[in-house]
Amino acid sequence: MLMAAKLIIVFLFTFLTIWLSNIVISGILAGVGYFLPDLIQGTLTMDLVMTYFMQAGMDALYAAGIGLIPLYFGMRRKSVPATIVSAVLIVMLISSGFGNGSFRMGDLLGISVSLALAGAAVAYLSIRNIEHKDVS
Repeated sequence: MLMAAKLIIVFLFTFLTIWLSNIVISGILAGVGYFLPDLIQGTLTMDLVMTYFMQAGMDALYAAGIGLIPLYFGMRRKSVPATIVSAVLIVMLISSGFGNGSFRMGDLLGISVSLALAGAAVAYLSIRNIEHKDVS
């Protein structure tokens, strides 16, 4: 139960920080657009804001699920450096732009959803037999 609580805390912390940072940055950008209307073209509607909040929430959900994948490598090797290196490699693979930087693997919905589900599966497999195997 303690390990499950830790995983939930990590998942929620990742989700909330990504979602709130997206909202804060967007709010700052909207404020700049309000005071400097020549800088940003277009109008901000409530429909656009609600759509963005939902999209930011889904992106944060995917990222929080993907953030659980390095847990597998860390638990397997019982190593913090393995966890950190695997997290950096996953982020590099998902976030780096190919070609002229316009295509990212993380922008594809299928890849994001499948990696988030893989993260949830890794979390479940990590705590499934924790009382029997990983007690040391």
